[in-house]
Amino acid sequence: MPEGFRIQRTPRGLSNLLGLFGADTPELMANEIRAIVDATQFYGIQQQQGQNAANAAAASGTPVVLTAPATQYWVVFNLAAVVLEQAAMTYCDLTLSMNGQTTQRAGRDAGFTAGRELWATLFLPYPFLLLPGQSLAAVAKFAGVANANVTLSANVGVLG
Repeated sequence: MPEGFRIQRTPRGLSNLLGLFGADTPELMANEIRAIVDATQFYGIQQQQGQNAANAAAASGTPVVLTAPATQYWVVFNLAAVVLEQAAMTYCDLTLSMNGQTTQRAGRDAGFTAGRELWATLFLPYPFLLLPGQSLAAVAKFAGVANANVTLSANVGVLG
């Protein structure tokens, strides 16, 4: 009569149980396997949103503003503003600012065409942290017309 399977020792946890079947124990694998932390959440990459503000009849020098709410931190990835040109314009200067600091400018003093857009775009080399209550702004200064359509857009990661 064939002899049955005999347990020669009793496993005392997962390490010993894995050892019974020839697998490496966690102690042996520790040099190769490390715990990881997904750091993308700290850069707002998983919570990206597009934020927009517009003023269809902005007077020259009137800012169009995006402000981080009191409960959120914004990680700013890029920022863009656009002015819709009018044929009667004789000058247009568009400025982007982050928390009061001018970051990008675009301008033209001739060759305006109705319906054409003047853009100022900023792609940051690294994300910029905007604290609650701080703001992004676009200011268009122009001459020859009373008002213009100004739009500000930002791609932000929302924390909080």
